[in-house]
This record gives sequence, structure tokens and C-alpha cells, in this order.
Amino acid sequence: MKNILYISFLFISSFLSAQTDKNEKLLVEAKDLIYKNPEQTVAKAKEVLNNSRNEDTKVSAFITMINAQMVLGQAKNVIDNCSSALEIARAEKDSVNEILLLAMLGNQYQAMMMTEEAKKYLDLAENKMNSVNLPKDLLYIKGNVYNIKGIIFRGELNCEFALKYFEKAIDVYKILPKNNINEVNQLLIEIQKGFCLISQGQMDLAQQSFLKVLNEDAKIDLGYNKYFAQIGLAEILTNKKKYAESLKLLDEIPLTVSDNYDPELISMYYLSKSKNFLGIGDLQNYILFYKKYDAEIIKMNDMQNEIINQTIKDSKLQSQKISREIRFRNLSLLLFTSIFLVFLTLFLSKKKFFLT
Repeated sequence: MKNILYISFLFISSFLSAQTDKNEKLLVEAKDLIYKNPEQTVAKAKEVLNNSRNEDTKVSAFITMINAQMVLGQAKNVIDNCSSALEIARAEKDSVNEILLLAMLGNQYQAMMMTEEAKKYLDLAENKMNSVNLPKDLLYIKGNVYNIKGIIFRGELNCEFALKYFEKAIDVYKILPKNNINEVNQLLIEIQKGFCLISQGQMDLAQQSFLKVLNEDAKIDLGYNKYFAQIGLAEILTNKKKYAESLKLLDEIPLTVSDNYDPELISMYYLSKSKNFLGIGDLQNYILFYKKYDAEIIKMNDMQNEIINQTIKDSKLQSQKISREIRFRNLSLLLFTSIFLVFLTLFLSKKKFFLT
């Protein structure tokens, strides 16, 4: 559930529609391919970065590329490119893109469960937001920041703060133009809220949140995310000791296509089933599904550790490369200086010889 946030961090400045040069056309094409062909998006954005001398265009190219790399799950590239783009945005005093890039970094670290790093960048984004008047069409950035912070607090079992941030995010999304992304985000927050409310014992309010999601799903396609709401309702029934009803609701989730689902959804499904089987005294199925739950948790932890370890490894390799380059430059400078001093000494000696 930590990553069921459908965030589009894409922001390309209005100059894209005002001008018609090659770089801008490439960026428009790249933006359209983010979800269809993210590899092509990255290639086109890199082409713009290599050809453009305009700093605004470069930042837009970076942001377009980063969105595609988020889709591709390229954590290290996301972090590196966010940092590069952030340097440009700050140098240009581009507060809007600075906030956006800080939010993107926070989102990436949150996805990697590196909570302290995520908080650092999200706090910077929130502080910056408080000093900048974002235009209405860019308020979604503020909604995204509040949303991610809510998810982090929920992950830390601090649902009191999480609910405050979820409500702040919903308030932002409500004043945004009605579109699929904003409406989907509101429903996904309702799912997060529902589980927070369960943890606080507010079962009726939690049920309202989950039912709102399932009732709207007919109009707004949430994909597999709607099954989180079903598991939430099943959890409420389990708390009411209605184990058979809860199991029936869980059985409606088509886990036969689970390979395409979020691993956390699968783990929650297995845990919920195990609780219900324990409730009805079916110890065999309780043990079976708890073992499946435990295996999913191990798998998820291994995946997260692999991402973090690869990121650290890549960072070390990059640091080593930079160190080698610095040593090479220093050695070259030392060699040049030595050669210069030799020639200078010879020149002065020769000059002295002729003077005598």
C-alpha cells in the first residue's frame, strides 16, 4: 500500500505550446510516450539535453526523462537526474520546478522505504511551497507532496499525522480541474485513510472510505488498486468477527492474475485470509496462508534491499569514477607544472649563460 499513489510529476513549462523548434517538439513527443514507451521518452529527452543550451528546456527535459525512469523503476537514474535538474532550477531561481524536483526525490526515496531521506526532501518541498504562490494549474504538486507525506506517516504507524496530510491533499485535489488523475488520487487517498481509520478503531468511517472507492470504481478505473478497498472491507468484517463474510469478500479478488499485482496487495490478501481461518478455527488453512504471507514479506524486503544496494553500489562506482578523474586531473596538472618548471629552469640557465 505504500506505493499505490498515481502521481504524475510531469510539468513542462508553457513555452512548449508557444514555440515550435525541434527540441520543444521532441519534448512533446517524449511526454506522450511516458506510459506507452518510456524507453523512447528517455531517448528523446536525452537528445534534447544534448542539443539544448536553454536552461528551462533542460529542466523540462530532465523532468520528462525522470517521469519515464520512474515508470521503468530506475531508482538510481531518478535520483541522479533529479539532483542534476535541481541544481539548474536553483541556479535559475525556478521555485516551481525546485518544489517539483524535491517532491520527486521524496517520492523516490519513499518508494525505496528510505524514510529519513524522503522526509528531508519532502520537508524542503513543503517549506518552499509555503513561500511560493503556485498557480492553480500547478497545485497538484502541493497535493502530491501532502499525499506522500501522509503515506510516510502511515508507514510509521502515525495515523494521526497521516490523516491530517491526507485531508490536506484531498482539499487541494478538490479545487483542481476535474480529470482522471486527480479523481484517481482522491480515491487512492480514501483507501489510505480507510486503513488509518481501522487502526484507530473508527470502523464506520473506514467503511465509508472503502465503499466510496468501490462505488466510484465503475466510473473511474482504479485497476488492481480497488482490491485494497475490498481487503479493507474484509478487515472490518474480521474485526466484527464475521469471518465467513470476510472470506467470501476476499474470494472475489481474482488472485489468479496476481503476477501483475502489487506484492503488498498479495501479502495483505494472504494475511487477511490467515486471520479469518484462525477465527473460524481452521488451523491448517491458517498456517498455509500465514506461510504465504511470510514468504511475500521476505520477497518484498529482498526486492527493496536489492534496489537500495544497487543504488548504493552505483553511487560508489560514480564516486570512484569522479575520484579517478580528479586524481588524473591533479596528476596532469602536476606533470604540466613540472615540465613548465623544467623548461623555465632551462630557459633561465640558458639566459644566464648568454649574459655571462
